[in-house]
Amino acid sequence: MAMIDIKIDPSPRELRVFALLWALFFVVMGVIALSTETALLKIAAFTGACFVVSILLNTDFPKRAQLMGLCIPLGILAIWAFEHYTRASGAAFFARRGQLGFERLDGAALSLLVVLGLAGALGAAAVLASPALGKALYRGWMFAALPIGWTISHILLGMVYFLVFTPIGLIMRLLGKDPMERRFQPDAPTYWIKRPPPAESSRYFRQF
Repeated sequence: MAMIDIKIDPSPRELRVFALLWALFFVVMGVIALSTETALLKIAAFTGACFVVSILLNTDFPKRAQLMGLCIPLGILAIWAFEHYTRASGAAFFARRGQLGFERLDGAALSLLVVLGLAGALGAAAVLASPALGKALYRGWMFAALPIGWTISHILLGMVYFLVFTPIGLIMRLLGKDPMERRFQPDAPTYWIKRPPPAESSRYFRQF
C-alpha cells in the first residue's frame, strides 16, 4: 500500500499555499547557497540518493512517474553551478553593489539572489494568476518530491521501529512481560479468554 498519496487536483486554497511554498523554496535555496559553498552540493547529493533509493525499491508508483524526481537534485546542482560560475568568472549582474545598499554582498551573490528571487516570484505569480498553470506546476512538483518523501518516510519509520519499539520489546522480554498472552501454559484447561458481550448498538442512540 502506498504511504504517499499524490493529489492531482488541488483546491484553490492548496494552490495559494503552494505558491507561498514555491517562493519560500527559492528564498531558502538562496540563503543556503550564500552560507557555504558545499551546502548545495550536499543537498543535491542527498536528494539524488533519495531518488536512487526510490527508483530501486519503490513499487507503489511506476518508474516513469518517479523520473520527475531528478528535477530537484538537478535543479539544485544548476543553482550551485550558477553560483560557482559567477564567483569564478566575476560575471555579475550588479557590479556597483554599493549604490544598491548591498556592500556586504559581492556581485555573484547578488546575481544569485536576483535569479532565485525572480524564479520564486514569477512562479508564485503564475500559480496565483492561472489556475490551470498552477495545477500543472503543482502536479509536477508533487511527482518531483515523491522520491524524497517516500525515502525519508521509510527512513523515519525504520528509525521509530528499531530505536523505539524494538528496545521496548526487548525490555519487556527481559522483564518477563507477555501482554498478548502468547506464552505456552501446559496446566491451563483452555486458552479461551472470556470477553464481555458487546453492548447492543441501540444503546448508542440514548445519549443521556
